[in-house]
Amino acid sequence: MHRRRLPWFAAALACAALGACVSNATVVDRKTTAEQAADKAIVIVSVSHDRTASGASARFIIDGGTPQAVKVESASGKMELPIKNHFHDKYGHVYVVELPPGRHRITSWNASWRNQYTEPVMGVPLEFDIARGDVVYIGNLHVKWLMGRTPLFNKQVPYAGLATIRDESAEDIPIAEKLNPAVAGRARIALLPLGPWGKAPPVPDMASPGEPESSGEANGSRP
Repeated sequence: MHRRRLPWFAAALACAALGACVSNATVVDRKTTAEQAADKAIVIVSVSHDRTASGASARFIIDGGTPQAVKVESASGKMELPIKNHFHDKYGHVYVVELPPGRHRITSWNASWRNQYTEPVMGVPLEFDIARGDVVYIGNLHVKWLMGRTPLFNKQVPYAGLATIRDESAEDIPIAEKLNPAVAGRARIALLPLGPWGKAPPVPDMASPGEPESSGEANGSRP
């Protein structure tokens, strides 16, 4: 268990540095009219994480490493405004965001649990296009917690997370339309590649056999 602290600490430093430079995505005002929305490039996306771990949050970075980098999160971090939970079977939020027209990339993700941060194994950036006047649903960005048990007290805790892209359009789009009536009936589904993004990290000694998911690569994960 002790030898896992350094990776957690290194991940925390990296996440803190990243979060300091990345602003929240621009959410379309719910008072926006259909006429005003018709001139915007709008993306519907949800971000969520398992309810398995309390005090957790997940965040995905769009266009990281560029001046237009923004983030979308499943839950608020410390010293941040609360983020409403839109779900019952997971914790997360549906976003209706405005982006500049053109090609965009989801470049990275991270997640935290009780001040400990994951050490994610990234996949290749996920690209999508959006044009002025479009409303596009790109999917649900979900972090599944990989669970293990501590040597002391045999307590179940997460040792890492695995990002997965899912099609939750049947649930997400109605939520988005309720949040922003101006996009009602306009959403086009253009999903990111579905399935795990990247791969699960190695299983530490503290994890119980059979608890974690398979660590197979998907969505072009990097070695």
